[in-house]
Amino acid sequence: MEFYNFISIHKIVNSMHELLSQIESLLRHYDCVYEANCVEIARQELDRNPGHFWSLLSSDEWWGESWSICQVDLAILSGFTAEGREDSRSLRGLLIEIHDALLAQGIDNPRASLIAAEFRKWTASRI
Repeated sequence: MEFYNFISIHKIVNSMHELLSQIESLLRHYDCVYEANCVEIARQELDRNPGHFWSLLSSDEWWGESWSICQVDLAILSGFTAEGREDSRSLRGLLIEIHDALLAQGIDNPRASLIAAEFRKWTASRI
């Protein structure tokens, strides 16, 4: 049983590292330095202090108002290029995955749930 738990935890950690790397890369590509640095800090905390890691992912820096990661619109930042619109869709999809991971850890952030639901609707309608 202990070995199984280790494998499960290892898969979760690897999956989260990959998600965070993709998010950070997208944000850096569009010069969203503050937001990318927030992602980098969270990724570092995943290995150092998992409890703090999950609290960072559910924080206002991720799900807050206009200055948070979820509010970054790469389509606008790109001048509505095709690449920017696709990158914006990708970022929203990755944030949905972050929200799902929070729920899987038993962390319920009502604002994050509202935003993830909105992103799901946008994804379904290809916005």
